[in-house]
Amino acid sequence: LSLACAGPAKKTAEFDVYLERFDQVRDEGCDIYLRASSIAEEHGGPKLEERRQAFETRLEALRIIDKYNRVLVGMARGEDPKSLKSGMKDVGAKLSNYRPSAQTTFAFASAVPYVGVLLSGAGYVQEALAKRNFTKAVREAHKPIDAILDILLVDSEPLEELLIQQVRAEQDGPRAAVDGLSSRFYKKLRDLKATPEVADLVSAHNALREKAGMGPVPYSPLETARMPRDTDVEHLAVLTDQVAVNLESWRRAESRVSAEQSLFRGYREALGAAKTALAALNKESEAEREAATGKFNAEAIELRQESLRRQEAN
Repeated sequence: LSLACAGPAKKTAEFDVYLERFDQVRDEGCDIYLRASSIAEEHGGPKLEERRQAFETRLEALRIIDKYNRVLVGMARGEDPKSLKSGMKDVGAKLSNYRPSAQTTFAFASAVPYVGVLLSGAGYVQEALAKRNFTKAVREAHKPIDAILDILLVDSEPLEELLIQQVRAEQDGPRAAVDGLSSRFYKKLRDLKATPEVADLVSAHNALREKAGMGPVPYSPLETARMPRDTDVEHLAVLTDQVAVNLESWRRAESRVSAEQSLFRGYREALGAAKTALAALNKESEAEREAATGKFNAEAIELRQESLRRQEAN
């Protein structure tokens, strides 16, 4: 008896893991869209309401994909279609009401090829539901759902740019401070003759600037330059220390940019793996289902790790 039950039990456990990973990817997508939405709220403006609707449409896309995925998993598990009909009707209704527009995606021009598939496909789903052909409705839904995933993939690039611009803006202050401090360093430096202490501070100051990709402060003493006093050396040292502090703030922002980029790469990989998984779940091949859901699970884990790295960078 235990051997007879091992196969179905294992398959059920694998689908449970897959659904858990799918929830994680959905939540990461929601977090991305909500973070981007908060930036729109901060900026306000006459198009604020349109932007709010745009982000709600993105969230609704994730909900539709999630509901459809659960129907497919139910079918793959061999559940009674009667228990899945209400879920499929909900998917069909949501597809019919889903309307991407120029306001619902920043990359609308690139998404246009997928919108026609989405809208026409939603009609086929409703037609199959009206004829009470459950299986056909599920199969017909794959194309519009796939189109939604394509739209989210296209849309992720401008969203990434938006969130990275927000972090870059936070670098402006520290960078401006470094420029101001280096300008004061240079003015003081011109009045001082070269000594080992001064030369060491110039080297330390420029080494800091080089780490941030900034050019060196030139050292060309005026003809009227004098021997530096202890207070002069101390002044140069304080300016250099302040540069170090500001460049650390700049560096942290740079790490946040890198972490954001990695997160979006992971999100796009997960969306691509979701496309493959949904296609495989629409087939009868157990091998294809196992491979595709396994690949998705791996991408979901990687995305979660990138999310944790982003949190640490912040």
